[in-house]
Amino acid sequence: MRGLGRCILAVDKLLTNENDPASYEATTMVNGGNRLILDLRTWEQKFAFYYGTYEPELVGATTRLFTGGVFYDIGASIGIYAVTMANVCKAHCGYVRAFEPVPTNLRRLEAQISENELGEELIQIERIALSNEPGTAMMDLCDDGKPGNAKITSSGQVSVEVTLLDNIWAKRNREPVDFVKIDTEGWDANIITGGREMIRECRPNLLVEFNRERMTNHGIPLDPAWEFLVGEMKYRVFYLDEQTGVVEEVQQPGDLENLFFVREDDVERILR
Repeated sequence: MRGLGRCILAVDKLLTNENDPASYEATTMVNGGNRLILDLRTWEQKFAFYYGTYEPELVGATTRLFTGGVFYDIGASIGIYAVTMANVCKAHCGYVRAFEPVPTNLRRLEAQISENELGEELIQIERIALSNEPGTAMMDLCDDGKPGNAKITSSGQVSVEVTLLDNIWAKRNREPVDFVKIDTEGWDANIITGGREMIRECRPNLLVEFNRERMTNHGIPLDPAWEFLVGEMKYRVFYLDEQTGVVEEVQQPGDLENLFFVREDDVERILR
């Protein structure tokens, strides 16, 4: 329908009150039956509410590439991927481990788990940030205090503990990780560096955002992560156009974001 986005914005304006933040909170079914509590002040949650889907092409490919074991949701935010993948994991006798350090997001993530009656056996939360070395970092929500994407920034208001992905994996008895989704507003490459032992042993499929603008701002290069995943680990890399649904294999990252790193045996799954 042409103009659907404009219609949504018009309806949204009628149903919300800019002077009342509570009027923007809504619960709806997203991604085929998951109840999600959303804050319609943020663009991505607004359109997830009105369209009933959130990144459907990426979620669909992720679902096809998960074959059982543990799903690592790094940068879980308010829990859209964690909740969506929980029942997929259940069908494969697996579970989600959700990594999120920001208190505002953690409260919303916990509310999503309760709303969907998902117990700890399906979603386990790690209240910590990840990087290539341990320590602490300052973080802020990207959208002016609203639950959603968060970033590491020197001007952040929240101090969070930072550790390596390999450290958490070792504490969790070197569990069989089958898929890793990383969306950390530019910190993704450092997280891969801090998770090399796990990736070498478990060889999970991955979906990595690689936000180029924020990587540049942080001075984090892509090359070491690319050389490790593609050069050493021999992953094949695919880009999925979210508008057309077309999947294309790529040899170099260029400026592409949201790249799938796929085991050779699973290539047919992403091409379906």
